[in-house]
Amino acid sequence: MEVPPSLAGYAVPGHGIAPAEHLLDLPGFWPAYLGSVWDELAREPELFGADAADVDAAAEALHDATEVWPAHRVPLPGGRVLWIVHGNFPDEPSTDYLLTRPDRTRETRLASLPGHHAGLSWRDLVAVAGAVPADAEGVRDPDLRLLLLLPAYGDFETPADEATRRISAALTAVGVPAGSAPGTAGLFLDHPFWEAPLWPAGGEDLLSLPAGPTDPTGTP
Repeated sequence: MEVPPSLAGYAVPGHGIAPAEHLLDLPGFWPAYLGSVWDELAREPELFGADAADVDAAAEALHDATEVWPAHRVPLPGGRVLWIVHGNFPDEPSTDYLLTRPDRTRETRLASLPGHHAGLSWRDLVAVAGAVPADAEGVRDPDLRLLLLLPAYGDFETPADEATRRISAALTAVGVPAGSAPGTAGLFLDHPFWEAPLWPAGGEDLLSLPAGPTDPTGTP
């Protein structure tokens, strides 16, 4: 089974990993992808101009590929890539958000769904969405990048108005009517799998996560 060299340490024998950005073009991709976390979206595919059959087809392409796992690449400056890999084990599937760097032999797991913890602050989410290298393979559109990374995001100090506007713009770009986009965007400010954490103050570099998120209640 073929595996990208940068994910050799993550790969599991008997399972390949293949870039699958073409799946973003499926009519039901967004309600299937985002609806696996915020299930209201899977139940209302019409928001995205899709129907239930479209969502079923997209979900099958994403989650039923057990031999070769589909992955979406979000390229970053400096040769870094944020991989979103659908680890389709039959009994324990997961979606893993993995950062690879040319100077490291192992990936960094930022988040894993379901469960685990937030992997991106609001600041980093916006920065990563907009930091598109001049020449790199993968998802290059900032709106698509933002939507792909929303399931890995969580931030107790999210600026709600700014976030609603930015997420609304991304939703509108993939077909959600402008009148419905702000209400839909509000769903993403609450994550069903984890409490929104506090993040340490970062530097100017993207993905500046030196200590990881902390509990906003102060609980160790």
